[in-house]
Amino acid sequence: MTKLNRMWALMGVLVLLSPLAARAASIEPQSIELDTRFSFDHNSISIDDPDIFAEDIDFSITTIEMQAGIGYFFNSHWELLGNLVVDHLGFGGDADGSITDFGLTADALYHFNTSGSVIPFVGAGLGFVIHGGDLGDDEDDTTLIVPELLAGVRWPFRDVVSLNLTGGYRHEDSPAALLGGSYEDGSGNDFFIAFGFSFFLQGGAAQ
Repeated sequence: MTKLNRMWALMGVLVLLSPLAARAASIEPQSIELDTRFSFDHNSISIDDPDIFAEDIDFSITTIEMQAGIGYFFNSHWELLGNLVVDHLGFGGDADGSITDFGLTADALYHFNTSGSVIPFVGAGLGFVIHGGDLGDDEDDTTLIVPELLAGVRWPFRDVVSLNLTGGYRHEDSPAALLGGSYEDGSGNDFFIAFGFSFFLQGGAAQ
């Protein structure tokens, strides 16, 4: 099953469960939320190319990304969200090493009014990531994210707690290379899906 198919399957399950949530169609103006997101991905890769490598190369890449930030709702529709990004890539097999990235993103999100418990939203923003770990001294260690595009849904199942599903796209200048480092004159495209919870420190979901 592809990542896109997994996303639609999970969204379908969550929609079926949504009647169990509180009937909340909007977020109160001037609400402040603590936002958390988590995503995990594992890939096993085999390369058999005698023109490049003397022998077969087998390795794995495990990616764990965590985000935590603060969001402020100017009204029930518009939110400004800033997140700290921690992205860890671990390599196993013939490609041993790791990269730990730290960065910041800032996004403006628009939440739609609904008559039920599911609140869709879209957003856009920008950010940057600084790479660490097993990188060479001469390699560029900063990736710019311009733009970041987001779309998702939130299920407030309590007045001050929300379950969130977010999908997104990032265009990256000087993206991290597959086995460490980044390309100074390169660019890349990143698609991702993340799950998380929001905890409202002020305000919350309107009943």
